[in-house]
This record gives sequence, structure tokens and C-alpha cells, in this order.
Amino acid sequence: MTEPTPDITRQSPSAADLLGPLEVLAIQDQGRAAGFAAESPLTCPWARATEPADNARKDMWIRGYAAGKTDLRIAKQPDSVTRQSPRGH
Repeated sequence: MTEPTPDITRQSPSAADLLGPLEVLAIQDQGRAAGFAAESPLTCPWARATEPADNARKDMWIRGYAAGKTDLRIAKQPDSVTRQSPRGH
């Protein structure tokens, strides 16, 4: 008898698979608020995560944190800078 062929199309579970979409959004909002408030990324409640679900929470928090830092950078720019197209036209 031959071994079954592994399904190579399957991926690791996503954060939404591990946590659920509402929890993902809530955690991203927490990270975004921390980033916009210019807090340290070390304030992430899951900074020392070891379990897969906690690692997913950390990843979602950091994703939100990055968005908050981007929002903060854009908010500090003068309107003339933020309204230019990528080519400067």
C-alpha cells in the first residue's frame, strides 16, 4: 500500500482561523491606538507569546500598530505634502 500524497495546497491557519474575525479587528484596533499614541511596541500584551493563538494576536496587534504609526506620520505632515500624487503632480 502506498502512502497518501500530502495536500500541499493547505496553508497554516490564519489569524482569523485561530481567533475569529471580530477578535482580529479588536486587537488591530488596540495596536493602532498604541501606534497613534506613539507608545512603544513593547506595550503589546502578547510580546512574549509562545502559543499559536497568542502569536497570532501579537501579529495582529503589530499590524495595527504599524497602521497607527503610519496614521501618525501622515497626520504630522502638512497638507501640501499629503495631497501630492506619488509622481509629484
